[in-house]
Amino acid sequence: MAMLWLSAASVWAGSDAGTAFSEGEKLLAGGDLRAALKQYVAAVKLDRTNQEYLQQYMLVRRAVALQDTLAREPNSPQWEQTAVALRSFYSAAGLHAQALPLDRKLFERSKTPDNAIQLAETHLSLDQSDEAVAVLSSLNAAQGTSASQALRAVALARQGQVDAARQIASQVRVSGPSDPGTLYMVARMYAAVGDVEPAMATLTRCFEAVPPSRLDLLKSHARQCPDFSSVASRASFTAALRTESKVSESKCSGGSSCSSCPMRGNCARSASK
Repeated sequence: MAMLWLSAASVWAGSDAGTAFSEGEKLLAGGDLRAALKQYVAAVKLDRTNQEYLQQYMLVRRAVALQDTLAREPNSPQWEQTAVALRSFYSAAGLHAQALPLDRKLFERSKTPDNAIQLAETHLSLDQSDEAVAVLSSLNAAQGTSASQALRAVALARQGQVDAARQIASQVRVSGPSDPGTLYMVARMYAAVGDVEPAMATLTRCFEAVPPSRLDLLKSHARQCPDFSSVASRASFTAALRTESKVSESKCSGGSSCSSCPMRGNCARSASK
């Protein structure tokens, strides 16, 4: 890391902390973590009191270290744990193209519903609905979950196969207690097939089940999610977005798994798995 501080010297000259940080953000958005890290080093060096600069520097430094570990130890027993931590960073940063190879490897190593959901979500984020359908369709009947079936319906609807998506939607049930990640996917499914009332009812249940500190982030995701685009102008969607959490604060959404959680990548639990 000492060499990184030295290599950033040319960045500091004639620069200011805000400019360096903004350049780092641009480089990070483009997926160049190492170049971004140099800019964050410069920003922290120029303004040691700014906690935002320091936090981003520490996050990206850790991600670069994880990249190095994966490259250096591809057969390590800790490979999966390291890969999950790195792809959580990619997901939180919106670096879906960088997350995709890791998601593929994780799914190849263990074809679980959680890994299938994670890979399919990344494909959908990259507008690759055909690939998402293929991944979710590879799960057998015993492996399928409400979340994986709901996401498969979403992917089919994005393909234009709305009738097929409706057929799946008619078989998905979440009447009992469910984690917010599953509820969110089911709400997306209903919205994608045009079932507005159950979509809004399920979305409301989802928001009620999300811890307060995560609620604004999930609502922001819902506002931008293409599956809710057809209902975005409806009063019922606006009403759902006013829903308050009904749970006590915790470190995660409390679901059975991180991969189906809408907050994955922004949670200490998912990063530590």
